[in-house]
Amino acid sequence: MYRALICVARLLLLAGAGLMLLISSLGVNWRATPLIAYASTGGQSQSAVPHTVLAAPGPQIVITATVGIDPHGCASTKSVTVTAGTMVVYCYNVLNTGDVTFTDHLITDESLGIRAPITNYILTPVGGPQPTFYFTAAVPVLSSVLNTIVWTTTNISGEQAVAYDNTRVVVPAIVVTHTIGSDPHHCADTRVVAVMPGQEVIHCYRVENSGEVVLYLHTAEDSRLGVVAEGWPFRLEPGATAELTVTEVATMTTNSIITWTAAVTEALYATAVDEATILVPAITVSTTVGDQIGACASTTEITVTVGDRVTFCYLASNTSGIDFSPLIVQDQLFNDEPIVVTKTLTNNHGLWFTLTAPITQAMVNTVTWEAQAEGELSAVGTATAFVHTLARIDAAAFEDSNSNLQYDPEEHGFAGITLTLETAGAEVQTGQTGADGRLSFKALKTGPYTLTISTDNLQGYEVNPAMTQPLVVESGKRYTATFALIWPDETSYLHLPLVQR
Repeated sequence: MYRALICVARLLLLAGAGLMLLISSLGVNWRATPLIAYASTGGQSQSAVPHTVLAAPGPQIVITATVGIDPHGCASTKSVTVTAGTMVVYCYNVLNTGDVTFTDHLITDESLGIRAPITNYILTPVGGPQPTFYFTAAVPVLSSVLNTIVWTTTNISGEQAVAYDNTRVVVPAIVVTHTIGSDPHHCADTRVVAVMPGQEVIHCYRVENSGEVVLYLHTAEDSRLGVVAEGWPFRLEPGATAELTVTEVATMTTNSIITWTAAVTEALYATAVDEATILVPAITVSTTVGDQIGACASTTEITVTVGDRVTFCYLASNTSGIDFSPLIVQDQLFNDEPIVVTKTLTNNHGLWFTLTAPITQAMVNTVTWEAQAEGELSAVGTATAFVHTLARIDAAAFEDSNSNLQYDPEEHGFAGITLTLETAGAEVQTGQTGADGRLSFKALKTGPYTLTISTDNLQGYEVNPAMTQPLVVESGKRYTATFALIWPDETSYLHLPLVQR
């Protein structure tokens, strides 16, 4: 609801004072588009009172409605042709042709949403001081419209007069339809087509003159393909249609909006838009790798000690507008058989799963996804993760009860034995064996090392004081080193050499 202002000018004859112009204002509630409205009377009227008009008996009024585009004055025409959105000015002039004076008025125009009550305004018969009154309204018009103005006037005696008049605004109009398909010989009926990458699709732009004005020049622009017609001279009669087609090779899911402008002149035209969509199956996949078991990392490359467990995270996302099911994942590094994901990968969503495994060597893990959809459509995506490895030495100190120099299942390890790994005279790592007598040295780069066992905490067992040995390690490989301990009265202490697993 909008409120406009009507200014009512009254000419009153005051005794001994001549004519005085008084201005009053009245608020009016509008039901639709905001209007700019005003009113005037007497000598201010836009339509002069005909000198030949004589007052008729009884309550009678005549209303004259005109429409134009001049914001500063009333037009003399009852119809106008304009482009949609143009501000047009309606003028309504009422003349009291009866012999009754009126005081209250109701002005309505349902097409414009006008309902304007005006009270205590004197409209005298012809020959009186105020026989006329006019009302204007300015409003942007979006489509052709036939306006009917109804002016109802009454007085305190209950006498009433009603008058009607019409105006017409004509707005050129078109309807454009954008369809898309794969048949080069016919325009499709649908606005959506799903095709494989590299397939040709045909855009069909069809325009219909849905208005009352003949249109002569046409310009059409596709938001993706650019201008497809510019200043095309074609006479398009009301109710007639015309069409253009454009072929393109589909590469990805995309939306195209066609804007068609059909003109009579540069200033008088109609515009319409429509859109169509190409769906091309596609998925985006990624493979990440990390050392947190069961969790998805954000990195595609990691360096770990050989033998450590890592978690690969496989992710596929879909923004193609097509739903996929099933999805087949090929990861030959860990699985000879493909992994089948039966859950549907819907548009604007993703699917993921993890695989945890020990690393035995440096690797390049390339994973391939194949997503299948209806209509023999499919999409393929690949992603790669990289694992770099460092060397590892698995050492053990144990009681060699059978003197075979091997850590047999029935033999027990020595816990709390200190082992030290050095390189170039500098300590690299040191630690104590666990309950099973084992201790691992990780993240070792290529180079020479020396592994030494401490004589502390041997629980009565003897060890050769010179129990050290030079070791040569290659990055990414796994080695074992065992220390066999015996009682003093048995075979002398044995130090087994480093053995690569």
